[in-house]
Amino acid sequence: MNLSTTECRRAPRISVTGFGASAARKPAPPILRMDDSAVQLVDKSSSDVLWAIREDCGLDEVLGKMSRLRVSAFLVIRGRQIVGLVSCEDIRRMRGRVSIDSRVADVMTDAVRVPMLGWDTVLAATVSDLLRIFDSTRSDHLMVV
Repeated sequence: MNLSTTECRRAPRISVTGFGASAARKPAPPILRMDDSAVQLVDKSSSDVLWAIREDCGLDEVLGKMSRLRVSAFLVIRGRQIVGLVSCEDIRRMRGRVSIDSRVADVMTDAVRVPMLGWDTVLAATVSDLLRIFDSTRSDHLMVV
């Protein structure tokens, strides 16, 4: 199955975010220290390609696309609106609890529940601060707006 623009597409760059990874191999990122500015970490991930997928796509189809594109998460869209985030972990976690006909909408994290940080917070934070935020939210992803 090919990646049509209605099923899976690059999301427009509206803001700096840390979702996904480009399909091309990248050089290893520089090592960051815990007291380095969080901007360095966010800046490294913001060069990645953002991918979006429709909420009605099947889970097996989504996992296949994640594998082919070498990404671990997709923004989820309804029309032109971002309505959530779906990650490999979301799908794996729900594997035994959803039916074969389940769709992205059945397992995604609603956009209002994805932890978001303002850019001003990132400017004032260290790498250690971001790790504490990940730990306190028990999330694998943060959206920077």
